[in-house]
Amino acid sequence: MRLSVQHRIWGMVGLFAISLLLTGTLYVASERQSLLSEKKLKTRQLVELAVSNISHFHDLSVSGQMSEAEAKAAALQSIRAMRYGSTEYFWIQDAHAPYMVMHATQPKLDGQRVDIPQMPNVSAVQYGPEANAPLTASDGRTTLVIATNQLANTAGSGFVTYEWPHITPSGPTLERYPKLSFVEKFEPWDWVVGTGIFIDDIDTSLKEKAISYLGLLAIIGGSLALVATLLANSVVRPLRQATARLQTMSDNPSLLAPLPTGRDDEIGALIAGYNQLQAALRQREEGRRLAASVFDNAQEGIIITNAAGRIIQVNPAFCRLTGYSEAELIGEDPAVLTAGNTAQESLGELQAALGDGKAWQGELTSKHKDGSEFIERAYFTPVLSQDGKGSHFIGVIQDITIQKALASQLEQEAHHDYLTGLANRRHFISQAELEITRARRYNYRISVAMLDLDHFKAVNDSYGHEVGDQLLRHFGTTCVELLRDSDLIGRVGGEEFAISFPHMSAAEALEAVERLREKVASIEISGPGNCIIHFTVSIGIAELSATDRNIDELLGRADHALYEAKHSGRNRSAVAVRDPVGEN
Repeated sequence: MRLSVQHRIWGMVGLFAISLLLTGTLYVASERQSLLSEKKLKTRQLVELAVSNISHFHDLSVSGQMSEAEAKAAALQSIRAMRYGSTEYFWIQDAHAPYMVMHATQPKLDGQRVDIPQMPNVSAVQYGPEANAPLTASDGRTTLVIATNQLANTAGSGFVTYEWPHITPSGPTLERYPKLSFVEKFEPWDWVVGTGIFIDDIDTSLKEKAISYLGLLAIIGGSLALVATLLANSVVRPLRQATARLQTMSDNPSLLAPLPTGRDDEIGALIAGYNQLQAALRQREEGRRLAASVFDNAQEGIIITNAAGRIIQVNPAFCRLTGYSEAELIGEDPAVLTAGNTAQESLGELQAALGDGKAWQGELTSKHKDGSEFIERAYFTPVLSQDGKGSHFIGVIQDITIQKALASQLEQEAHHDYLTGLANRRHFISQAELEITRARRYNYRISVAMLDLDHFKAVNDSYGHEVGDQLLRHFGTTCVELLRDSDLIGRVGGEEFAISFPHMSAAEALEAVERLREKVASIEISGPGNCIIHFTVSIGIAELSATDRNIDELLGRADHALYEAKHSGRNRSAVAVRDPVGEN
């Protein structure tokens, strides 16, 4: 059946209205998943914060600063006090039995079995912490405590949904509402830590958006209906007259003649529009030739792929940059150019952005045809078709390997000593200041040591600065080998060094530097004329006290202890007297 133009106009109006409705439906569904992902991310971050807190107390027990029983009691007290929102809290349960270890709002449940009939059944489960992963419906017969233990013991962490009453000032409500919880197993103590957030507000918010969208759809639909009516009356009728005239000329070739172009009606506008279309096509063709010239002569590499991600075109600069010819690249997946050092999260962000029809820019590590790697700054953008989907993808890349190397060199020079490679004074001071802030926040000890090479000036004067530099480098290497990864050493003066010891008292730091001092005393450096040079180091130690306002005061006390060590004969260590006010 051949449809008239009028029927087609009404058909397009109907299809557009349907597409708006479908788009709205998809939008609501996507928005619900997005809101749910935000809830899941927030819940997971809260539990990870609680587990981090528990891990801190576990570390204290491992280091011997607390017994395991004391550490567990302190951890439970800390988690019980952690609240967020108005009524949300954390709980801890035994990982191998349905027992409650700690319940923040009902202490009477501590140590009790909680696999009771009143406990809600889980409606959905997700194994793993990914916020955007979907929840899988459960059989609905497993209680919350059993399901969370199974999840924690199987995957280590994950999400569950169930129904739980709201807590109001007058007590819990009779009606239960959807709730989302995240649990994570703390393996050393076989604890399962969890918390939950109500998610019933998601559907409430979506309902309001859906109502607003339907109202907008009604306005748009009414406007389209009005426009369709006007089109039918003002356009279709003149088009029918013009069509009849053209048909007459078609049936009788002797009547063929140019249609008048000076008429001020729909047919005249149609002819004028046709002429304008021809001019626009010529202009577009010229634009395409110009774009092709830019594509071929651009200094940046340009790559174009189809919707399936296969290369369909590259410019000469891209071939020069990668070493591949155009024939070798056409039809290939751009992943063949990706080097192993490219972070998976960067590729994931790139794919996710292009999948959502968004542009992406960042840095990637790629490789030449000969296998050598280079760092590129890339900008990828989708070419969207009329249905909003990516029909093609365009990438523009630039080799920034030299710039990155220069930036890395400048970063190294800004934070590290040029001779020893250790932290310079400024970097050491800033990092030690941050470590002091963390020590006070999390209540752990920290000590610093000031070290000075004995008679270093005499070495320089007797054997030359080259030997002195060799001695400094050897000393720095020895320190790095003997210290922990968490310790920080920096060169703060000509022959002066400083070390910070997180989680160490002055006595513990003294043991560490004594090992270092003894090692240094046994080192032999080759000097001019095959002579052997021995050197020693004097050390002063100070532990952070409450009266130390900053790192400068703490280093000052360590420097005073260093002076005492030198005054007592050198090649020894001294500990600054600890201020009683600073005792933990």
